[in-house]
Amino acid sequence: MAAVAAVLIAIAALVVASLSGSDSGSADSDDTSEALAEAAALLTDVQETVAAAQAAADRAQEAAARVSAASTAAEQAAADAASASELARESAASAAVEAAAASRLVAGASPDGSAADTPSDSTDSDDADDPPEVPTDGESGAAAASEDELPGEPYNDYGPASGAALAVVGVEYDSRLNVRDVPIGDVVARLSNSINADSESAVIVSAPDSPERLATLDLNSGVIATGNTRRLKTTVWHEIRMGAMRGWASSAFLSPLGANSDVTADVIDSLGETPSAPSLTQMAQIVARWAAAGDSSSRVVVSGAPVDGDPGEVTVDVLDLPDDSIRGYRLQISAARDNSGPYTLRSVESTLICSSHRGVSDSGVCN
Repeated sequence: MAAVAAVLIAIAALVVASLSGSDSGSADSDDTSEALAEAAALLTDVQETVAAAQAAADRAQEAAARVSAASTAAEQAAADAASASELARESAASAAVEAAAASRLVAGASPDGSAADTPSDSTDSDDADDPPEVPTDGESGAAAASEDELPGEPYNDYGPASGAALAVVGVEYDSRLNVRDVPIGDVVARLSNSINADSESAVIVSAPDSPERLATLDLNSGVIATGNTRRLKTTVWHEIRMGAMRGWASSAFLSPLGANSDVTADVIDSLGETPSAPSLTQMAQIVARWAAAGDSSSRVVVSGAPVDGDPGEVTVDVLDLPDDSIRGYRLQISAARDNSGPYTLRSVESTLICSSHRGVSDSGVCN
């Protein structure tokens, strides 16, 4: 724009100069003077127009800078809100587990089966502890904090023993579990289950803010407990190892798995017929309701992506059953489909999900 304005001014100036240099004694001198005055006025108009345009351009640039700053602030606010939402989701699920445990305590049974009093802070709605700044040691994602530097209090009797194999449970197939440097701290990795997808069954360890795969672990036993568990006001956190990495994750999403068995006949006998459904997800819900035995407080999560095929497959986790001897079931469901018709149940394989503080016996039964 500045270049165009300069050209216009130069042309106007040349016109003025040309007219000024003409013969003033000729018969056309009056006309020349008039033309000269018009050219001078034109030059003034061009200069004023250029100045106004430059001022407008400056204002537009300032406005663009303000818009850019506002956009950056909005993006940061959105990122902060998403992070807070993730932590709230983890805390809410873990708090629900704690509430279920507390209800059993009221009935006179502690998490380990002995008589105990209900913890005085079991009804608090959220964790007020602020995670401290802690140094890290040479192990990736590992916090080198002492017990006094960690949020909450030791709760190892309620957690898995050191070396216990854990699975990621209760996480939607299109979501991931955050692993943090300390309980309610910064995210150092994310865990996702790959079930029924491209024939790969595994726990995928990815970077916090990118899809970069950091490790691939066994689906049922790749996450290893360190033996450290912390209890905050309403949530419980287990420290875990993920290959070469270490961090803390909510107990609501970690459990050891027990033996598996074919329960197809049990499902059909209980329902009185071989169930059918228009989609694999709806089929999963039908089988999950059977496993929950009508208990509406149980948590039902589609943990393995529905995959069309011959047959179609879907996996669902049914958690927090009222039966204290087990935590739930992982149900791998197979269903056949004719053309575009409904899916008909073909098979159901059930895997025990045990409570982390109880563990699994050598025979695959929840302790």
